[in-house]
Amino acid sequence: MKKGQGLPLNTIIIAIIVLVVLVVIIAIFTGRIAIFEQQVSEQSKIELIRVRPSYAACHPTASEEQNFLSKLDGAVKSGDVNEQAEVRSEFQDLIGQCSALSESNCRGGCTAVKVG
Repeated sequence: MKKGQGLPLNTIIIAIIVLVVLVVIIAIFTGRIAIFEQQVSEQSKIELIRVRPSYAACHPTASEEQNFLSKLDGAVKSGDVNEQAEVRSEFQDLIGQCSALSESNCRGGCTAVKVG
């Protein structure tokens, strides 16, 4: 009688166990990445809230604020402290440029405060 040429049962069981462990590890890892990304996004929003009190009658537009948040998120995720400082500095420069303009003359990424 010829024996089958298949894999031994022990090998199949070990392969299944390894596959289950791998799936669990991937699930844990992707969950941690999502938490990290959420924390980075919150940190960037806090940074934006921190600089808003320095706004004048003419201040950066919502799209410029979103651009700042995106750039800062990327810099924080990469861990590049110099890039983070540069992004903050560029946004502070824009705030300064907007502040120097009169409310009726907002332009170049700046907008006037709309009251009422």
